[in-house]
Amino acid sequence: MINCQKELERCRNNLSSCMADNEKLT
Repeated sequence: MINCQKELERCRNNLSSCMADNEKLT
């Protein structure tokens, strides 16, 4: 069974680093 809490945390981390990369590009 997938640990949803861990998955959610991982997704959030990916999203925030993604947003940070976007900030650098603009």
